Amino acid sequence: MPDVQQSAFAGGELGSGGSGDSDVDFSQISSLAESEIDSHYDAYLAYEEEDDELNPYLFMANLPPIPREHTLRPYALPRKTRSSPPITLVLDLDETLVHCALNKVDNSDLVFQVEYNAVNYDVYCRLRPGYKEFLERASMLFEVVVFTASQQVYADQLLNWIDPERRYIRHRLFRDSCVYVNTNYVKDLGILGRDESKLLLVDNCPQAFAYQQSNGIPIESWYEDKNDCELMRLMEFLETLVGIDDVRPQVEAQFKTKEKIVEAKRRYKNRVGVPYGAPIYVRASKSQ
Repeated sequence: MPDVQQSAFAGGELGSGGSGDSDVDFSQISSLAESEIDSHYDAYLAYEEEDDELNPYLFMANLPPIPREHTLRPYALPRKTRSSPPITLVLDLDETLVHCALNKVDNSDLVFQVEYNAVNYDVYCRLRPGYKEFLERASMLFEVVVFTASQQVYADQLLNWIDPERRYIRHRLFRDSCVYVNTNYVKDLGILGRDESKLLLVDNCPQAFAYQQSNGIPIESWYEDKNDCELMRLMEFLETLVGIDDVRPQVEAQFKTKEKIVEAKRRYKNRVGVPYGAPIYVRASKSQ
């Protein structure tokens, strides 16, 4: 969801939606020739200004370890019951199943009110075409979990409308279960307490599955296209995973996340002149 107020409880899922620049050191001074300094720095700025499709994968390339305090937290989900399907399907919410905004939008499917910090907000929501059929089918094949970087006060109300009887979505996780890394909310699947060989995460922001790259399934962001068919296409792929012992090789073969990380690093080095993660040296007087 767009503006500053909206980011308080929905946040467009991952805040900035990009990789951020906090893992690149601008503060160091080098003995490099000034022309080379300028060349590297200007190339870096040009790279960052581009809305490059590989930027999420560049973020993954230099990911810090999961904070220890996060690894020590108890599992967020109860133990699986015997009746639960073997594979757990984790779904993102905003721009994956729905698109919501605080400003009034045309053709909204529902409007609900959220109280946040003692202020009431009207939330206008569009539902992605095929969402209901997708959830119905998914719930027959998988243990379905929604894991959103949005605040619970907003997401719970929306999910109560989408699945009021909790027939399809067995569990819900919110922003407080994410790991905040360089302006991004990353969804560490370790907090679920599920076998990672039988875990899938569908998200429109690849950064979200940075810690479990071979479990992540990227999906096109959705805002309003009434002819969108991505959920049905996704289901066709998901059905091929039912019954296999380890979903990760098939997911990696289909979406090539690790290959995209390697390509993102190669492209960055070619454009900027230094490997990703190496310091970008600038003069003290250089505008940052």
